[in-house]
Amino acid sequence: MLVEALRKELAIADKIVSEQAKTVLELGYDKLVFSGAGDSYAAALSAASITPKSMVLDPIDLQHGRIISELISEGYQLVAISVSGRTKSLVEAAKLWARNGGKVISITADTSSPLAKNSTMIVKLTYSSLAEGVGAARQLAVLTALSRLVDGYTPRLVKNLVEELALDLEKLAITGSLESFGVAYFMALKLYETLCMQSIHVPLEQLMHAPVFGLKPKSTVIVFAPSRSSERFTELINVLKRLGFNVKVVPGLNNPWDTVVSQTYWVLRILISVLEAKNVVKPCYMLTGIVNDISKAIYY
Repeated sequence: MLVEALRKELAIADKIVSEQAKTVLELGYDKLVFSGAGDSYAAALSAASITPKSMVLDPIDLQHGRIISELISEGYQLVAISVSGRTKSLVEAAKLWARNGGKVISITADTSSPLAKNSTMIVKLTYSSLAEGVGAARQLAVLTALSRLVDGYTPRLVKNLVEELALDLEKLAITGSLESFGVAYFMALKLYETLCMQSIHVPLEQLMHAPVFGLKPKSTVIVFAPSRSSERFTELINVLKRLGFNVKVVPGLNNPWDTVVSQTYWVLRILISVLEAKNVVKPCYMLTGIVNDISKAIYY
């Protein structure tokens, strides 16, 4: 069952982080372009926010030769993230990047995958399992690999960031800023996968520039706080509270890598509570009837 599989993964979360940390040496570079799809894109969002002089690009955006050649000429390196190493658009981007003389660093669990074969350097993930078809605790391995690669830092996993939350899934927005928006995006993906549930998920400032008008009265707004929040961040949270929204802040920690790893763990805890309350046995995406066609379109 899905809930039981997720519980088993959380039980080994500390081991996933520590084992991954042993295998990755610090790269010591900035000027990195992070890219990936799905959960990997969520991790890329966080990494790009933490790493100086770096950025995140969607794999399709990296199909444009002019963009790639300009980035390579400026000294950027591509960090391509794919657990399977078979994400079509990312593999093609890596090929194009390499053909233009750029360095490709892949983060993947499969060292014989198409992505790995088109990489200059491979960072092997030590944990890549799915929880009944859902990518869950392996996100902790990806984030740890990125933390070690960029900063040589082993993230500290804090499991009691905030108490669990009863969610009204009909009235929900998920937001954050800086490195923590990547976690907000990851949470939205998990709700799509397991419940086929749509939610508003945009950065905090962007939420206030139109999406907020789509929220129902008394909606819950989950805000993932970064390690360094600003006066503007606090101001907008207070505005949402004054408007009557149920604002739940998932706090950040002093270090941004600690923040995203610990917040990701919290997301998985909440996911278990939601799925258990709804008696979900199997992830919704498997029941849609389109999963095979989608898989053929996005994976080699």
